[in-house]
Amino acid sequence: MGKDVKEAAARPIVVFGLNTIERPVAATFTEAETTAAATMAKQLKLRLVKLTKPAALELSRKLPAGIAGAKRIPIVAGDLFSALLAAADREDSAPKRPPNWDKIGVGSIVLAQESFDDGWWEAIVLEVKKDMLTLAWRDYPRQPNVTRDRAAVALLYPSLP
Repeated sequence: MGKDVKEAAARPIVVFGLNTIERPVAATFTEAETTAAATMAKQLKLRLVKLTKPAALELSRKLPAGIAGAKRIPIVAGDLFSALLAAADREDSAPKRPPNWDKIGVGSIVLAQESFDDGWWEAIVLEVKKDMLTLAWRDYPRQPNVTRDRAAVALLYPSLP
């Protein structure tokens, strides 16, 4: 079992969501494949999460390995997808609220303005290139991802230890 957990820990990045025909899809990626996974999540309009908790890492072992640069993510069983959603929500509730703008990274939750008329919404950072952030709307995954300057997002109150 120790080997299985070690293998799962080597693939903590998960890209998942519903594909274009509303079927659940998911795949795991290594830390080294984070940029490729973020690009894939952006292109396919899927969610990206970094798993850190032991139960979530054990669950990731049941998911198919993703292929960097692939055009699609494998379909997974509904019960496995439901468990992944619950695990991802628990991961998202972990302290991923950066304490300052310099600490914003992949997986951080920030507030971003969609437009002047529509206001500010929670967004998950998918990719960081210098000071430009690629964001996915947390509660509206079907909406297109957006790019915002690091200085143009607001920070949520950091979680207490």
